[in-house]
Amino acid sequence: MSRMLALMVTVMLMVGACSQPDPPKKVDTDHQVGKAGRTGVAGDGPALGLLRADWQIEVAAEIPNFRVEGGSLVLFTTDGVQGFDATTGQRVWHYREPGRKVDWWRLTAGVVLLRTKGEEERLVALDSATGRLLWEKKVGPFTDFSVAGSVLVRESHTPATPELAGFDVRTGEELWDGGPDVGRDCDSNAPVPDVTDGSVIVLEETCAGVTARFHGLDPASGDVLWSHDNGLIGYPDVISVARGAAVISDPKSGSTTTFSRDKAQESQESLECRFCEPVIAGEHIAWLPESGSQQTQMAVVNVRTGAAKVVALAMPQSNLVSDGRRLYGATRPQEDGQGGAPEHWVTVVDPAAGSSRALPIHANPGFGHIRWAGAADGRLIVAIRPSQKASEEESGFRLIAYSSTPGAEPLEFSGVDPRNWPDCAQLLAAVPGKRLGQPDGRSDWGELVIGSTKVARSYCYARNIEDVGDVSVSVRWVTKRPEDADALLDGTPGQAPDADERDGPLLRVGGVIVQVGGPPEAVRAVVKRLRSTV
Repeated sequence: MSRMLALMVTVMLMVGACSQPDPPKKVDTDHQVGKAGRTGVAGDGPALGLLRADWQIEVAAEIPNFRVEGGSLVLFTTDGVQGFDATTGQRVWHYREPGRKVDWWRLTAGVVLLRTKGEEERLVALDSATGRLLWEKKVGPFTDFSVAGSVLVRESHTPATPELAGFDVRTGEELWDGGPDVGRDCDSNAPVPDVTDGSVIVLEETCAGVTARFHGLDPASGDVLWSHDNGLIGYPDVISVARGAAVISDPKSGSTTTFSRDKAQESQESLECRFCEPVIAGEHIAWLPESGSQQTQMAVVNVRTGAAKVVALAMPQSNLVSDGRRLYGATRPQEDGQGGAPEHWVTVVDPAAGSSRALPIHANPGFGHIRWAGAADGRLIVAIRPSQKASEEESGFRLIAYSSTPGAEPLEFSGVDPRNWPDCAQLLAAVPGKRLGQPDGRSDWGELVIGSTKVARSYCYARNIEDVGDVSVSVRWVTKRPEDADALLDGTPGQAPDADERDGPLLRVGGVIVQVGGPPEAVRAVVKRLRSTV
């Protein structure tokens, strides 16, 4: 592999697809730079406990992508980028080029990288904390980019420039160029990993259209760290990189292989990965077998040992996010649409121990699709789209940051065992009046399953009470803290949790939410009974 001499760095930066002899043309920008927030913010998410909303903001954006790194929360759209303080939700900076589109973006090592399209293509680097412009370059044709930690990897498909080169993401300076020697009549390419911690660049060598071997390159120097012949993977569809190793999955054969300095090891477990979206948690790579659908199991591979296992999840999941140690899954169990109970849940997974716990999110009225943004400072940041919007293209999002506080068990049920919930029959019996029809009854309409716990969902009813009419009562949810029930009812935490509330047929008294169908006198009777017991 050829290497650059120090005295030639400046000259070589002026050639090639990443930096042409003529500087990039000036373009109009809408650019606001902010002040740096807290430094040294950890990327930890919340521990097991009762979740509470620390801050929330409304964001108007079409099809946004959210990423969190350190203390920065960055929102990307095709129109531009916005930076927020991940600890407070305050918007700090923004950048856009009016009339031009962003068609590639990354957040890595404290730098936001944007590739914008217009009359010519540009590559722009911004400081993720302040939005300050770090550098900008013209991009030549037939050029692709990827990132490996603090290194920007350029792959060029023109004879005039080196096929592969690495650049410092913060300065834009070239660090190395060239790639490893490959066999006769063979080609190499650097496939973009689905997830990476930046510890190695994976190079695929193909001969006669077939993947012959894989190489692992040092991002800082471009040197080859390991090479392995490929006798295991037919088509490398999903590539994950962590701790200097690559986990590569072949959806056709269902095989998963770990390539590292020491060996290439095929998993003995059946770890299906069809359109999966892997995440990294320490030395583990995990994924749901198929993204976009509810999954009850998760595959986990240890990149250090190559060991693999399948972890059962407390509730079916549709996506995962990592804080570097733990994994957080999102689920939305089937409900009857009446409200008053959690509609969104977080499953906290320990990939090393293979354990998982489900925690309810106490804020759901009118919310629809939920998306993870990331984790920072002991908070899990989620983006929730109002369900009444016709489509995601038209929608805005509410960003909410959840932390956790130690709470009573069972955490899955907001700290109150369902066996201790008020009985709907006793609440119904508090409604005075002679039953002119059949005796009071109970009907089950479903059940909520969390791990091995099953809770029957039911309501109690009375037909034709004298001077009252028909009445029905259902206990929707009970929380240890009244403020959690308050958030479930109106979606706004911290508003007079000690006061009774009503939202249509839903009532909250303390931490108890019930649904009452009937005239005002029936409602008053149920509230009175609840006040005497709460």
